[in-house]
Amino acid sequence: MNKQTTCVCGQEIEVPFVNGEYDICNLECPNCHRISTGGNFKTGVVDSWMSRESVNAANRDYQAQLRDADNNEFYGRGNW
Repeated sequence: MNKQTTCVCGQEIEVPFVNGEYDICNLECPNCHRISTGGNFKTGVVDSWMSRESVNAANRDYQAQLRDADNNEFYGRGNW
């Protein structure tokens, strides 16, 4: 029941079927190391890929936003 998807670099990747859904969140291309970032769990279609560098940059930005929010809440609003 597993499906195949194609990374933007052209590499074919198997999409595993787990617990009644396609596991599109844990795919990494063995060729270019891009990570699947979007798609349909029911059909197994992956429609978005990001490079490892882009994912790491997004995670750094997210962590900075969380830190700012925690500081804002801890020190009170408006105390920049």
